[in-house]
Amino acid sequence: AAAEERRQAKAAKKVAAKEAKQAAKERLAAALKESQAVAELEERAGKPSADVRAPTCERPEPPGQLPLPLAESRTPGLASELVQCWAFACAFSGRLTLTKFSVDNFVAALCRPGHGSVLAELHVRLLRALLADTEQLRRAGQLPPPLDAGMVVQQLPPPGVVSAANWPEVLRAVLWLLPELHETEESRSALAALQRSDYPDLSVAHKLALLTPLTERCLSVETIRQELADNESRRKELARELREKQQALKRDEREAKADAVKAAAARRTLARSASPVPRELA
Repeated sequence: AAAEERRQAKAAKKVAAKEAKQAAKERLAAALKESQAVAELEERAGKPSADVRAPTCERPEPPGQLPLPLAESRTPGLASELVQCWAFACAFSGRLTLTKFSVDNFVAALCRPGHGSVLAELHVRLLRALLADTEQLRRAGQLPPPLDAGMVVQQLPPPGVVSAANWPEVLRAVLWLLPELHETEESRSALAALQRSDYPDLSVAHKLALLTPLTERCLSVETIRQELADNESRRKELARELREKQQALKRDEREAKADAVKAAAARRTLARSASPVPRELA
């Protein structure tokens, strides 16, 4: 009976973890959709959004083809994860003080050997944002670090410690404590590869398997929630301005039509008064 209860508890935990991951993906999709909606409203209201429409963050033209290595390009779902991570970075670059980069630059950074500046800055900003909101980490739950892990994973460092030189070690510490990194075989494999190898030696699939849950978890931190709240407020304001402009345009159209009718009537009246009087009536 005890074994059956443990099995049911484990199954329930897996279901809850999957639901949490799905909810995070839905929040990310909603955030990206909302950001696009804000851009469209700004454009229609006469306020083009430089952040959303910056040339360095333009979406690949369809059908598009990501310049991934042949072996990596055959991995199911890899392209969608890559675009998802890139879109997250573009959508929240302002709040994260992150330099924007094109999707081609992102692919090149994932495939390039060594520590590149694009991935270094991206991970530093994400880790700092996540570590700055430790309350969110406590609410979401953490897994205990493995007994054979080094001291670096025994507790989370403050955000100010994260730098371009040590972010891979901080990444190891943070990812060990996130339950979503232990849900699937893919994420567990990527986490194990990170523990035994240097980050540049990881495959593109493993890098994205580690980066994707990191971006999803960042949706719950205070800075990103504030960005979403600001976007929602701005969307409502722009929607209100658009409605007011549309109403004003309709009023102008009605007034223009009324003026046209009055002008036509005045011309007809003037034409009748200027007509010559017939002789028989003179």
